[in-house]
Amino acid sequence: MKYKILASSLIPVLMIPLISSAFSLLLTSDAHAATDTFSASGNWVAPAGVTSVTIEAWGGGGGGGPNGAVAKGGGGGSAYSSDTVTVVPATSYTVTVGTGGGVNTAGNDSWFSTAGTVMSKGGSAGTATTGGAGGLASASVGTTKRNGGTGGNQSGNAKGGGGGGGSATAAAVGGTGGTSNSGGTGGTGEGAGGNGGGNNVTGSAGVVPGGGGGGGGGTANSAGGANGRVLVTYTPPVISVAISDATLSYGTI
Repeated sequence: MKYKILASSLIPVLMIPLISSAFSLLLTSDAHAATDTFSASGNWVAPAGVTSVTIEAWGGGGGGGPNGAVAKGGGGGSAYSSDTVTVVPATSYTVTVGTGGGVNTAGNDSWFSTAGTVMSKGGSAGTATTGGAGGLASASVGTTKRNGGTGGNQSGNAKGGGGGGGSATAAAVGGTGGTSNSGGTGGTGEGAGGNGGGNNVTGSAGVVPGGGGGGGGGTANSAGGANGRVLVTYTPPVISVAISDATLSYGTI
């Protein structure tokens, strides 16, 4: 009489002595980087094996100039800031994302852990006639810092609102908002500024992250700036287990 033994039935029997006789555990760093995006404030917990992260931050954009004025300046765009930070695995860190400023209100700052670790300044609000200043790199915290774009002024005939300033990128300062009788164009950037309104036309809101709000044209209302953003980028470790019985190698998991 002949018996047929399936190979799959041998695996549990083989694996027990193999694992107990010889195996190696390796930590490798060839994994792909992962990025956690925060569009609102919260907490980030460092994964097991992660001891270093790269932080990128944008604050909130400034709002357009005050309603009630005849044409208004656009709000300033947020600054950009980044740095590499040492973290402790399984530890929770606070992430603060600056909200965009409402009409005639500056944008709030964004930071990781504390304002002294990595922090990006929000943009200033527009005034009744001039654009708000962009978030200042000099007042931000990080190794790489860029200025946010300045909001555009209202047009000379007080009909068109100024465009909002764009937020800075990792490589360049934010674009300046435009000035036009038909409403200034929003500045370019990681988050574009909102367009200013034409005569008696409401301005447009800034774009996330950190674009400044457009100024209202004529007697129309201005718009608010956009919220900021914080990115946490890290490389999770890879755990490899090589199994062998000292004679044959059965592969790596």
